[in-house]
Amino acid sequence: GRDKPAHKVGTATYPGSLEGKDVVFSVTITLPQGVNALPQPVQVSYSTFDATDMKNAARHVAGTKPSEAQDYQKTSGMLVFPAGAQDAALTQTIAVKTIADEMVEEDEPFYLELVGIQNAQLNGPARATGYVRNNDVTVDLFAPHQGYQVKEGEPAKIIWSRSGIRTAMLNGLDVYVRVWTKSVTATPNTDYDHIAKNSQQSLRRVTNDTFPTVMNVLTFYDSLHEQDELFFVLMEVDAAKTSPDAQVTISEVGSTALVVIQDSNS
Repeated sequence: GRDKPAHKVGTATYPGSLEGKDVVFSVTITLPQGVNALPQPVQVSYSTFDATDMKNAARHVAGTKPSEAQDYQKTSGMLVFPAGAQDAALTQTIAVKTIADEMVEEDEPFYLELVGIQNAQLNGPARATGYVRNNDVTVDLFAPHQGYQVKEGEPAKIIWSRSGIRTAMLNGLDVYVRVWTKSVTATPNTDYDHIAKNSQQSLRRVTNDTFPTVMNVLTFYDSLHEQDELFFVLMEVDAAKTSPDAQVTISEVGSTALVVIQDSNS
């Protein structure tokens, strides 16, 4: 009847969570005006569903073993609000476990739906949307097969970028890499402008817009007739400055680039 307490489902307590963490939904009982406590128990059944009608939808898994096609743990059950519940006891939460992977992908939606209600009315939508937020980042140096070949006195224009799906967001994660130089046959600060690994100059912040970035490493001219001289540009993740929830990958190929300084006097 009209005196039954109305039930409503809230949106996710957080619109989404980073993969590997819980997405938390809230379910709240709203009492009629003048009623201070729940007069009888209320049972609410719920279940998660894939958002198959939405682009890049998350996919559920019945077990806990992750794979490429699994983004969250299928969750169903029942909430029981006891008679006499009031104030904070009129809200309960549902935690849906998400599954971490190493794939760079867009944020993925799924649904939580209230599939059955006893002793209450539905007030508002029965379905709420949760999101599995991407936390995977791939960063690489562009490493030409023959190396970066530059005439002495010209800058070596080193290209690096955040690769993978360009629309996959970093979701507030701080990601930093170190890009520095290491001599092979070239003399640091004589043949090229050396960048020390732990210097401020080597520190680079990865952003959503890192597509791509050019880093100039200066080389120096001299009047000597000499063979081509070599040095490496290297990259690695700065774990101390990077958010612990970020899963950052630098491929073996993308972590090292060779620079060949060609003699200008030959």
